[in-house]
Amino acid sequence: MKVDNIFALIGNDENALTKSLAFQCTQKKEIILKSVLSLFGIKRLSTNSLHNVKVEVQVQEGKKGITDIEFELDDKFIIILEAKIGLSTTPTDWEEQLQRYNNILREKKYPIKKLIFVSDTIQTDKKNFNEITEGIEHQWISWIDIYKKLNKIKKMDETTIDRQFMQFFKEMLMEKEIVIVPIGNAKGKLNVSVEWKIIEDQHFYRYPSKPREALYIAFFIKGVGIEKMAKLKLPYKTTTWGEISKIMLKYYPNHEWYTNTSNQERGYLLEFKDIFNLPHLIPSGGYGPQNPIYCTFKELLTAESVKKLHY
Repeated sequence: MKVDNIFALIGNDENALTKSLAFQCTQKKEIILKSVLSLFGIKRLSTNSLHNVKVEVQVQEGKKGITDIEFELDDKFIIILEAKIGLSTTPTDWEEQLQRYNNILREKKYPIKKLIFVSDTIQTDKKNFNEITEGIEHQWISWIDIYKKLNKIKKMDETTIDRQFMQFFKEMLMEKEIVIVPIGNAKGKLNVSVEWKIIEDQHFYRYPSKPREALYIAFFIKGVGIEKMAKLKLPYKTTTWGEISKIMLKYYPNHEWYTNTSNQERGYLLEFKDIFNLPHLIPSGGYGPQNPIYCTFKELLTAESVKKLHY
């Protein structure tokens, strides 16, 4: 595997980015951590206080879940940061998770308690989000705001922040041409041949949360790889799982997943035009993703395998 950026070895999802961000915050606290905290409304900290701020990732909070990043200073403040990349940024999609983190903060004994939600874009309709986080100070912020803040530091002094980290951060935010989706699932409840018939008949791919927009969709079959793709219709169609189930039950009669779905549950249809073959098969390499993978045409066509493409 080619290694040209040490941060890319961690992965290419929100966990990789939040871990990398947390690491940077611990390196030069009086500059990097100070700038990040200022975005969250924490300002005027002394150098000594900044050095005493604990920065932790993947914190297990009992049965309430694992937080992405926690910033904590003695008995002064605690901040929980929850991050998403490439998925739906509407509060209803993450309501249960946000409520758990809200409850975690309620139990903490700090004068300042904040819940920060970071996503690809800033939420425009905050009504539900405000209801979920009622009683706890909260903020919705975009990844690009954090990137711009850190890039400003980098421009002032190239040695202040790691160049590879900033390149990794930038690439994580870049538009990707292709979204790769799995056909069937690991538990075998969705048959590959049936799934292909749905794709060929209906010309859509259903998904419970909204992937980042891409120009093309590529279809991954576990144990085989990728050999077909199609041009997507944008924007993605928003519907309900109740409506999707009406179609799915034609292919999966009496299937428990589709007989128990609700019209209140949001779903997304990635509609596309004619399916075409790639110049050659991209083998799986023993990998079976259950979530979308994003890449460019160059990355896809030069990949030795889907596993190498993912990692």
